[in-house]
Amino acid sequence: MLFRSLLDGGTLTSYLTTVKTWLDANPNEVVTLLLVNSDGILPTVWAASYAAAGLDTLSYTPPSVPVPYSAWPTLQELITSGKRVVSFLAQNADVSTAPFLIDQFTNIWETPFGVSTPLAR
Repeated sequence: MLFRSLLDGGTLTSYLTTVKTWLDANPNEVVTLLLVNSDGILPTVWAASYAAAGLDTLSYTPPSVPVPYSAWPTLQELITSGKRVVSFLAQNADVSTAPFLIDQFTNIWETPFGVSTPLAR
């Protein structure tokens, strides 16, 4: 029974409501969410949870996709606009149904740095 409770993080809406409550208490903060979506849930389902939690109105929607590197807003621009949640969806992102769920793999860059030597133990 303990194992099951460790895996059950609750509903997405419950989690997003917690995020919304925190954002309401911290008006100068920006949150980035990376949603893996390994079950391939449709973006409309994600969007419904965002709306139920009140995060849809706080979510940044890019003017076009993919977002060019130079077109991303600054943190201050996000704060000033009230769009303080940036959400990436790893699978099934569709800006026509949920424009604030940004496709991860066309909009996130990784540095070329890597581990070149193992750590000594």
